[in-house]
Amino acid sequence: MNRTILLGALGLAAGIAVLAPMTAFAQSSESIPMEFFAGATGYGDEEAIEKAIAAAKYRGNQAGYFNCETLGYSWYEYGGRVHASATVRCYKDMGPPPTQPPTQPPPPPTIYEPVRGNNGADHTVSWSTPEPARYALEQSVNGGGWTERYKGYGTNWTAPLAAPANYRYRVKLITNAFEVYSSIVSIEVSTAPPPPPVAPSLVAPTHTVTWIASPNADNYVLERSVGDNSWGRVYSGPANAWTAVDMQAGIYHYRVSACSNGSCSTASGESVFQVLVDIAPVLQYTLYP
Repeated sequence: MNRTILLGALGLAAGIAVLAPMTAFAQSSESIPMEFFAGATGYGDEEAIEKAIAAAKYRGNQAGYFNCETLGYSWYEYGGRVHASATVRCYKDMGPPPTQPPTQPPPPPTIYEPVRGNNGADHTVSWSTPEPARYALEQSVNGGGWTERYKGYGTNWTAPLAAPANYRYRVKLITNAFEVYSSIVSIEVSTAPPPPPVAPSLVAPTHTVTWIASPNADNYVLERSVGDNSWGRVYSGPANAWTAVDMQAGIYHYRVSACSNGSCSTASGESVFQVLVDIAPVLQYTLYP
């Protein structure tokens, strides 16, 4: 559907354009107006229209015309993308040069190293600026082109269950006059995690739980449940054995996950350990596939 809005400020909600009065610019008698037109594409109405307006203003700025106001815009969907066009009116001041220096771009936003989630695949990217602002977060996968993943006033975004790859991120600060990029940060989501080792069974108050090493694993996470299906981590490290000391009599469930480069496998099957206080020697039970 082709939609055209004239004399409207950009405002979209649920696919409906909302009209608003044009911004009034104080122009001297020596200001010369000129209209500029440009088109752009995007994945949504707002993105495509925003790009088209910015491109039209940029054309005016390149020609020496500033103080631009939006006269109208239109858009339509084709081929899975939104195509938009916009017309702006800009002014060239023919009077004496301004006494104030031109506006300088704001400092770039600060972007922080991605933080890996507990499962090794989720990761969160955060950023900041001295004052609240509007941002666009862009992502590059394995050195490819940049794709916009987030736009808004938030200062963080999480990639859920990211597939194994190298991810690069940069964030763009969006103002009325400038678009300023941060530096680039990256994170490596490892290749497929190793298969989970088999879990542990049986024992005295002090007992050692062991498991078979997994190929390429550099870390293991051992969890224990006391029968209420609530799991708690009791060990995390490179060894494939852990000793419980002076446990009370009862039934304990153990499971283990293997990790490589920060990405962990799903948990293994459960092994049931029944602690008997009348067993004197320390028992050790080794799991096999």
